[in-house]
Amino acid sequence: MVATLAEGHERVRQELALQIALGPVLFSSRGFAAPETGAAYARAHELCSQLGDVPELIPALWGLWGYFLVGGAFPRALEIGEELLERAQRTGDSGHRLQAHHALVGTYVFLGKFEEGVSHGERAVALYDPNHHAALAFVYGGHDAGACSRHFLGISLWMLGYPDQGRRWLSGWRNPIPPCWN
Repeated sequence: MVATLAEGHERVRQELALQIALGPVLFSSRGFAAPETGAAYARAHELCSQLGDVPELIPALWGLWGYFLVGGAFPRALEIGEELLERAQRTGDSGHRLQAHHALVGTYVFLGKFEEGVSHGERAVALYDPNHHAALAFVYGGHDAGACSRHFLGISLWMLGYPDQGRRWLSGWRNPIPPCWN
């Protein structure tokens, strides 16, 4: 139906809103690395380029990052994660910075660069406020950035030789050490 709208700024904005909304649905139903998911976020990124520096660029980049990371294109995911962080820092929005550090902690774990993973994981966990950021899961792939960052931070610490610290991060929000691990 967007194609029926008159060419111009409003049409681009409408399509961008639809592509950004479609991304998390495709992540959940088709998977992070599905061609349809990548196409939706690539189109959103293209539309952002047409509009200039718009807030939707952050979720568009995050979606592309997820597509490339899960698809195994780790160097490309790292490039996008770094661009995401650069842009997020400029916005001053804690949710944007959270998503950027969340992206980078996961990327560094997949690259086997665990010290960098710890650095970004600690930043993400420090930024995360469940009262403010939990609802962002609806925009960013349907999962919680705080929980995901804790997970990758725990893996990074464990791989660096700190299994007790890693276990504490991996064990959950409420109970730092589950009874079965005591």
